[in-house]
Amino acid sequence: MTESDNNRKIERQFHSPMEEWDPVGQFIFLIGMFIFMAILLGFFSQVVLKQIYGEAFSIGMSDFIQTHPKDLNAIRLVQIISTICTFLIPALLFSKLKTGNSFIYILGNQKPTLRLLGFIPGIVLFFLPLAFIIHELNTNIEFINPNIEKELRNITKQGEEIINALLNNKSPLVFCINFLMIAILPAFCEEIFFRGALQKLIIDQSKNIHVGILISALIFSIIHGDFYGFFPRAALGVIFGYLVVWGGSIWYSIFAHFIFNGLQAAFMYYALFNKNINIESTDTNSISPTNTVLFTVFFLILMFTFHSISKQQNENYERTMD
Repeated sequence: MTESDNNRKIERQFHSPMEEWDPVGQFIFLIGMFIFMAILLGFFSQVVLKQIYGEAFSIGMSDFIQTHPKDLNAIRLVQIISTICTFLIPALLFSKLKTGNSFIYILGNQKPTLRLLGFIPGIVLFFLPLAFIIHELNTNIEFINPNIEKELRNITKQGEEIINALLNNKSPLVFCINFLMIAILPAFCEEIFFRGALQKLIIDQSKNIHVGILISALIFSIIHGDFYGFFPRAALGVIFGYLVVWGGSIWYSIFAHFIFNGLQAAFMYYALFNKNINIESTDTNSISPTNTVLFTVFFLILMFTFHSISKQQNENYERTMD
């Protein structure tokens, strides 16, 4: 008996307390758990850090980083705990209540294959030029009300200042901590929540793959709270969503998310040793239109090939199940 057979058997034997909940109730529970954990963790971190640093932490994280540059490990620790508590724990709890097992609902019905995993780096790399263009278009959006635009740009600026301050350290040990904080944990925890739990729930209830992928991608981008990074992040969410649905495993989107975030962390670390690199530059003119088109074509080819191979593997899997 395969692992998938065992998973199905467990699901059939387990009487889920959510069976009596309507789809809206399950959705509210999952999002509510995220909000509850975010508020609880925010309150806890404020209390603990105020005990350590006094009223200095009350000025806000961005200002705290500037006034306490030697105490950035406290911020790193808060970020690491926050990622685990707000994304991973609600998703695992939801899966536990849904199926009786913390991972059955989220991981997917198939194991990832090395053949399909091999497409992921190329998909991410060839998408980058298009992501830069989407990001530039996003940053050029202007609002009729200048006060709203100013506030949104300040939020984006503060987020960038925090990330740049945390990454502005040449220590290999600090880089490893940053890599864990930016690449490893977000890739695993966020994908477990957004693609493993939220997207699957919406698809199961709406009976529409595309609706589930799009809505979860939009929520994924909204929750990050950065309007001027909204559209490229939503586009990534859509890509991650199709990788999971087509491949039948959450590990494909985790790997893609890890590569995307990891490349940024590694590039910013490399930039610390090369003064000719401006990490704040987002000039898309450095990539010619021809190369952008070629990269986009290769990206689409890889996505189509991933879909075709995964479809064939899914058909073979279903035949073995019959």
